[in-house]
Amino acid sequence: MRIRDLHRKLLWGLFLGIGVGFILALWGDFGELRRHLTTFPWQLAPSLVGLTLVNYTLRFAKWQYYLRTIGVTVPRGRSLGIFLAAFPMVLTPGKVGELLKSYLLKAGTGTGMARSAPIVLAERITDGLAMFVLALAGLFGFVGEGPLLWTLLGVAGLMLLFVLFTRSRRLVTWALWVWGQLPGLGRFEPALRSAYTSTYDLFTLPRFLFAIGLGIISWGCEGLALYVTLIGLGQEPGRLVLEVAIFTLAAATLIGAVSFLPGGLGAADLSLTGLLLRLLPLRPGEAVAATLIIRFFTLWFGVAIGLVAMLIVLRRLGLDRELALKEPAEEIMEPVHESI
Repeated sequence: MRIRDLHRKLLWGLFLGIGVGFILALWGDFGELRRHLTTFPWQLAPSLVGLTLVNYTLRFAKWQYYLRTIGVTVPRGRSLGIFLAAFPMVLTPGKVGELLKSYLLKAGTGTGMARSAPIVLAERITDGLAMFVLALAGLFGFVGEGPLLWTLLGVAGLMLLFVLFTRSRRLVTWALWVWGQLPGLGRFEPALRSAYTSTYDLFTLPRFLFAIGLGIISWGCEGLALYVTLIGLGQEPGRLVLEVAIFTLAAATLIGAVSFLPGGLGAADLSLTGLLLRLLPLRPGEAVAATLIIRFFTLWFGVAIGLVAMLIVLRRLGLDRELALKEPAEEIMEPVHESI
């Protein structure tokens, strides 16, 4: 992948974000939306930034914890740069671009991608389950039985089944043997075995529960940021608004992740607006304003930080002109073949 190809992918994500914003503005009525955005007490912005940074800090702590778990030592500054550089890659479909972290780790430390890629998977699963826990009370208290409940229960169930599958060495060994017999795919078996070694270490019960607990706190901070936003838009402070804020942000983020759209754009934004309108006495313009504000501070703020970090890291690693990154599956497999 060349740098300009990476830029093109990110630009498509940016254009999609602009399109989603335009649709939301139509939903909320331009005049009403403009009034809410101009009267919003922007002195609350430092609080929103602070809560978002707490989320990033705790997620970086998880990244560091996972690196130590698989036995990879990276200077903290370089590790932070690699961690932040992947933020813009949430704008890639299904967030597969976050494998850039593994590629940069390989370029900076020589760690094979098959060894570190399971960290990205572990982050997604534990973050997803953390958000499910945050949304769980609201699912029964606010929504009840319906498509949303069963969709999120199904997603959480699949993630838990995958984790349980990885804990059975016998079952995984058999599955890898079957994979190894497949024409054209058997050559990837050594790489998959290497990846499984890391995966098994990452999903021990204490580490699994610790990562979910860390995720509950980190993503809960973004729910608090939405609460602050709603208070700024005129909602009365109280337990109900707090519970709605945490639930709606967690549920909408999960819906965005399941959609596999870049950054959950569209799916997360529309879900968040719709849930706010359903659960709180808000006019469409207020709900859309809340969505645009919180998405700015929790998505686009991170993308901006990540772009700066990406430029710095690529330059320091001498990759600022070309990225020798192939399709994710091929790139993960190949380094293991070289080392075996």
